[in-house]
Amino acid sequence: MKKIITSRNLSILILTLLVITIACSGCKKNEKTNEKSPEEISEGAQAIIKACMTVPNPDLYDREPHLTIGLGTEVPSEEEKEEVRKATEARTAAWEKAVGKYFSPNSLNYFLSTTGYYYLDTYYGQTVEVTDMELVEKDDDYEIVKVTISIEETEQEEKLKFRKNADGSIWQVNIWSVEHDCYI
Repeated sequence: MKKIITSRNLSILILTLLVITIACSGCKKNEKTNEKSPEEISEGAQAIIKACMTVPNPDLYDREPHLTIGLGTEVPSEEEKEEVRKATEARTAAWEKAVGKYFSPNSLNYFLSTTGYYYLDTYYGQTVEVTDMELVEKDDDYEIVKVTISIEETEQEEKLKFRKNADGSIWQVNIWSVEHDCYI
């Protein structure tokens, strides 16, 4: 017996193939997402979190020496300027040694001039410890880590987003205050 393909049968066949295609593409997308989300926080993210969120951290931050500039202040002497310059160079070298290998060129300096010193300066004179780190999301281009810190016995959560280049080096770090629901 010879079967004739009717327009109704053709429509059912096309619809079936379309449903199978959509279902399979959804499966592949989930597999890819799982491949890109390993359960481990990268070594670089861990090192940066510990460096910038542990207070005191005298190897990486100290308020002295510093220069005060503005109305009502004395003009710093050349010796004072030189002392601050040397201290800044030593501090930058310590950061380079501690976490520099995880950053792309010039990104460590940008990090230090934006968010790197935030906790070290804000909580200067207090004790801040990292008590927990949890991977929230990870992709080839970024990694988000939820960090729990203890500030003088008070728990606080923050999220750090590490943006990465194709080679895995970090080019930007953003800190999201969970408590205040904004970037720091």
